[in-house]
Order: sequence, then C-alpha cells, then structure tokens
Amino acid sequence: MAGSRPGYRKRANDNPSTAEKGDELPIVRFVAGQVPRAVDEAEAALLLAGAPIYSRAGTLVRPVAETMPAAGNRNTTVAKLRLLCQASMADHLARAMHFQRFSKTAEEWVDRNPPIEVVTALLAREGEWKLPPLSGVITTPTMRSDGSILSAPGYDPATRLYLVVDPSFRLADVPERPTRSDAEHALQRLKDLICNFPFAGEVDQAVALSGIITAVVRGGIPTAPLHAITAHSPGTGKSYLVDIAATIATGRRAPVIAAGKTEEETEKRLGALLLDAAPLISIDNVNGELWGRSPLPDDGTAIGEGPHSRSE
Repeated sequence: MAGSRPGYRKRANDNPSTAEKGDELPIVRFVAGQVPRAVDEAEAALLLAGAPIYSRAGTLVRPVAETMPAAGNRNTTVAKLRLLCQASMADHLARAMHFQRFSKTAEEWVDRNPPIEVVTALLAREGEWKLPPLSGVITTPTMRSDGSILSAPGYDPATRLYLVVDPSFRLADVPERPTRSDAEHALQRLKDLICNFPFAGEVDQAVALSGIITAVVRGGIPTAPLHAITAHSPGTGKSYLVDIAATIATGRRAPVIAAGKTEEETEKRLGALLLDAAPLISIDNVNGELWGRSPLPDDGTAIGEGPHSRSE
C-alpha cells in the first residue's frame, strides 16, 4: 500500500481508445442519459486497475495503513478500513481511468473530472457491486480453513481478508506438514510466554492459550468463541493477557470498550469498532450478562443476539 496509488497494477493496453491519451488508462465517455453504462464501465475499470476498493456491510471501503510508534523506539504498521465518500471515490476513479464529454464547441471529446452522477450511483449500488467483498484487514499472516498460510500482502479471495504486512515483519519458516513434535514445541513456546500468570488450573491456562491461538487463526474459521477473563482481585493481568493475544495477532494492543448499561449502548460501542474492521476487541468491566447484536450483517463475529458472558 505504499506510494501514491496503493493497490493499483499496470496492465497491457487493451482498450483502443486509450491510444488517444498516450497512456494505458481506459477512457469512459460520459453522455447524458447513459449513466448506467458509464457506471458499469467505471466499475470495470476499477477492477481492471486492481483498485483497493471492496464491498463490506453495504458500503464500499478501502484499506488504510498507518505507521504508529511502538515499544522500544520502534514503529509498527496499523491497518484499518475507511468508508469511501464522494471525494475519495472520485479520486480513485480519476486514478484508474479518464473521463471525457463531447464538446459541441470543439466538436471533439475533451477531458473532464469524474461526473458526480457516476460517483454517487456507484456508491449507491449496494447489492449490485462486482467489487470483491471484504471480511476484514489484518497485519499479520493467518491460517486459511484448509490449513494453508495466508502470507502474501494484499487481498486474499479465499478468506476475503486484506493483509497489510509491516516492512520489518519476517515470517519464520513453517513446515508444510508439521509433525506432532513441531506442534508440541510451538505450544511450549506459547506456554512459556504466559507461565507467570496466576492461573487457577490447567483448564484456565488452556483457555488463555485458546484465546491467543484463536486470534491468530480467526481468518480461517467461520466463527470464533468469546473468551471471558475473570479474577478475584485486581492487578492480576487480565488486560495484559488480552494485549498479549492482540499483539501476537495484530502487532498492537486490543482496542477496549466498556460494556454498556443497556443493549443499545453496547451495540453502539461495538458498531464503531466492527465497522472499522477491528480484528480483536476487548470488552472491559463486564459485571453481569453481556448482551449485544452485531450491527454488521453476516460478518461472522462472535457477538450475536442473546447473553454471551457472565462475570461475577
């Protein structure tokens, strides 16, 4: 996603009309009364250009990568999704194609900015988009449902995830067919990471390990369990345990919201983070039943309708 045109790719000159411009961008000619045709051609040009635009929950979004300060005087890459507005859509259209109108004065086709009719119609074509659907954006490799590893930056059609990799990230060699010994060695490394937490028993430690592993492989499974972390006294590292899982999976701490006093309040707080495609969310101060309904249709999150956790 570096550079002024993130996600765009070069292509062969497959549109004869582009020869008039001396470049490889296709030309969309706007004629009054032919808005649907122009919108179809504009969307096709975006797909041809590999524009980083995706459909999600009835909207069009684009992945955004930002460099943020991290511990040890280092930087880390943070990825999120941004809704496309009229201005940003017009910007991407102008990058991927040329628009022209016919000038009666000059008696020829002349350049023009992306027509507002095309911009607004494309943004409003919910349910008709050919742009690929996006489930979320991640910053570390994950596992697909078939056991293969998603490690190539960009959009992955199998998982519908967009991977933004930190330039400093290096993935260790992973055997294509790990042995039981490989798995046990990897599990022990995770156990060593959380060995100083005051778990009540082995089952509690297993739940903590489940939380860490689930955060990493979330992209390869249809649904994921909600993990509840409780303790009889403060200062035992509940939030720190969540941050360990989040840092391994995303490279940063988990965003935190407090459970609302009402179902509607919880939904509003969840909605902002889910629309931002936060891969992991920490819900703090749950002192009773946690209710909430996902504001995104068919998003595969673990938050659904009904009570999910009780902390006493």
